[in-house]
Order: sequence, then structure tokens, then C-alpha cells
Amino acid sequence: MGKFTWTVVTVIYVLLVIAIASIFVSEFLLKEKPKERFFEVPQVSKPVVVSAPQEVKTEEPKFIPAPKTELKYIKGLIINPRTKNVDYISAIKDAKRLGANLITIALEMEVNEKGGIEFSGRPGFEWKPVAIAMINEAHRQGMHVELRTIAVPETKMPLNSTGYTNYAGKFFQELGDFAQEYQVYLLTIYENIEDDHNMGLYKDSIGPALRVFLGNATKFYKGEVGVGLSEKTFFEDRKPYDVSGYDYVLLNSYPRYPTVPWGDYHLRINEYVIAAKPIKQQQGIKRLILGGFGLNSNAGAPYYTSIVVTQEQEKRSYELIFEKQANQTDGFTVAYATRVYGVKDRMAEQAVREWYGKL
Repeated sequence: MGKFTWTVVTVIYVLLVIAIASIFVSEFLLKEKPKERFFEVPQVSKPVVVSAPQEVKTEEPKFIPAPKTELKYIKGLIINPRTKNVDYISAIKDAKRLGANLITIALEMEVNEKGGIEFSGRPGFEWKPVAIAMINEAHRQGMHVELRTIAVPETKMPLNSTGYTNYAGKFFQELGDFAQEYQVYLLTIYENIEDDHNMGLYKDSIGPALRVFLGNATKFYKGEVGVGLSEKTFFEDRKPYDVSGYDYVLLNSYPRYPTVPWGDYHLRINEYVIAAKPIKQQQGIKRLILGGFGLNSNAGAPYYTSIVVTQEQEKRSYELIFEKQANQTDGFTVAYATRVYGVKDRMAEQAVREWYGKL
């Protein structure tokens, strides 16, 4: 091959290398890289609008299941969501710190002009969203829930016992349905059924009414159902009602009832528990719960303050009651934050903490 030919080949080779290098620099070094994106846009003939990635928000669940634990012994605190100046959600967290394993939601009831049962304060007080929020918070804290209906003094008196029983029966069926849906642990048919604001005027009808209420409440509800009886049943009437079929009886010794000096109140409670014990064995009741008891150091309660003691006396009374009844009953429900009385922010709160830590 001649010298001229080699020169031409060399020039062509150099030009080819330069061309390849130029292409490489243009395509890989100088070309702007595309920005990273979260979505790949499909290559289609029509334009596609791709929305920006949305922030994922975790919403509060509408239902928090109850804990799986079974309560062999009730350590409860009663909270009334209508208590003045009380944050009931914070009160539930307090209950956990005090050693409670259950909170009692006090639902105030009244009888309307037609003899029907309704929630007190309607329409101003929407009970269901409040109850759901309280149930969820209790479950979140690992505690169970009791729904307890109580009668308020503002109630209208029922026109007749039959109408009252029928209205109330329907009401408890609906409440039982709600309790089943939200996994409520205990459902109490009145804190005190003999109260004058419930069936106090129709005591002869209480027995039949107990059967109606139980049958309606358990149509949907499969948890434990109880009813509250007061000292009147055992000390004044001396005629215990037939509560067979109920799972528990709530022994209610409201602060207005005792006619004994505060220092003897724990002895009165002891007599009450002893008098009530036979129905547990005779009528097949699973639990006797001492609930709705205590003295009152709140002189500013709206009603029923016939006994007002100092905080020191209140604390000592609770200590004596716990000491005597810890092995005699199947649990306690202590008024914590209610409209009438309670231990929240009082010396007696420490007594509850100490005893709930032991039980």
C-alpha cells in the first residue's frame, strides 16, 4: 500500500474517532439529566394528567376493640361526661394511672312527659359521640368499660308502671345493641332501680320490670348485665328482688342515704354487704360490686349533699371501706368525676390509688 493511501486511511480513522467521541460527549456528558419523579407517565397519544403524590394521613379509627383480658376483680372509676369543668378523656387517662381496670360511663336518664325514657339534657347533650370517644379511649388505655344509667332529679314521673316498663324495655334493647357493637364489658340497668326517679312509686312492679329489662337488654348484648340495688331493699323494705338471670348486682350506698356519723359509715357498708350476700348464692349472681358509695367533701354539688365531710374524713372513710370489703365483694366502682361527688383532685384519690395497687 502506497504512502498516500496510508495517509488517507489515517485521516479517515482520526475523523471517525473524533466523530464517535463527539457523539459520546454530546449524549452522555453534556445532555441534561431528567429529574427524578414518583410516577412514570405512560406514552400514549393523549396527554395524561398525573396528580402530585398525596400525603398519607392516619385517621383516628372509629372503633378500638376492647382488650382481651377477663376481669376477675373490678377496679372501676365512675366518670360522668357532663361533669362541669372536667375533661373526660384526661379523666380516663387518670383512671389508668390510678390502677383502674374499668371505667364506668355514667349516662344520666330522665322520663319525659309521655313516660318515655331518654338521655338527660337532650337535645343539648349528644350522648353517642361522647360515649364512643370515651369507650375508644378506655380501650386504647387497656381498660374495659361499663355503661351505667342513672336517674336525675329533674325527671318527670312516669304516668303508670306498665307504660314506663314498656318504654324503658325498648330503650334498654337499643342501649344493649350499642353496647354489643362497641364491646362494652358491663351494662348496668340503673344504678339504683328503687330510686324515686326510676320506679320508686311502683315498687310492686319492680320485680316484673326486672325481667322485661333483662330480656330486652340481652336481645343483642352478650356481655354481663347487672342492676343496682340500694340499702332500702335490705334495711327498709327487707324484700330482696328476684334478680336471677342477672350477672351482677351493684350495691349502691349513695351519700345522701346514710343516717350514721361519718366515722361509722364503713360499718354501715359492712352491714349492707352482709345483708346482700345471700342473693349471690341463692339467685346465682356472679358478682357483688360495691359501687355508688362514698362520703362527700364537695359542698358545692348541685344536689344530694346531706352529708358533707372534710377531705381527711373522706379519705379515711374510703380507707376503712377498702380494708373491710376488699375480700367480701367482687369489686369496687368509685365515683371519680361526677356531678355530685367524687375523689378527683382530693385526698381520697390517693387512698384509691394505694388500694387499687394492692387488689
